[in-house]
Amino acid sequence: MDKKEKIINTAIKLFVAQGFENTPTSQISKEAGVATGTMFHHFKTKEDLINASYIFAKRSMLEAVTKDFSDDDPVRESTKKIWCSLLKWGVKNKLLSDFIQKFYNSVYISKIARSEVEKGFERIGMVFVKGVKDKTFKQLPVDLLGELTMGNYYVFVNKYSTIDAKILQKSFEVLWDMLKK
Repeated sequence: MDKKEKIINTAIKLFVAQGFENTPTSQISKEAGVATGTMFHHFKTKEDLINASYIFAKRSMLEAVTKDFSDDDPVRESTKKIWCSLLKWGVKNKLLSDFIQKFYNSVYISKIARSEVEKGFERIGMVFVKGVKDKTFKQLPVDLLGELTMGNYYVFVNKYSTIDAKILQKSFEVLWDMLKK
């Protein structure tokens, strides 16, 4: 792990534990094992650091959920692949998941950082568009379907420290029953 990634990982850990306001940059650099000047070489401000951390966490999530995903899969199959990959990622990367949950609506995350990562999630959003269009899903706004899905995701990830095949299947059934028309 290079110094920049060490700084990001340490910042994520501290931001989740202490919040943005209560985490001094001196503590981040000390716990990351780098000089404060090195940290400010990579990130000009603490706001730059939290935005880079958000992009890092969201890209990690995106990579996991799109790994086995195909645009040509039927809606149910796509939804299941995305869901199962998302839950597995969330359990394996609890700290990143907690960071995203904590800072998703934060004023500290810039519009630029949000738009940079959300572009990658457009492919996932197209599953909801396809499901609404072909009437597989309830006729609700696509962004609402996405938010409902993520709400369920956080319930499961916050409750379970491990997820076996049975929980994956049952949790998908709950999600599917909520989404399907």
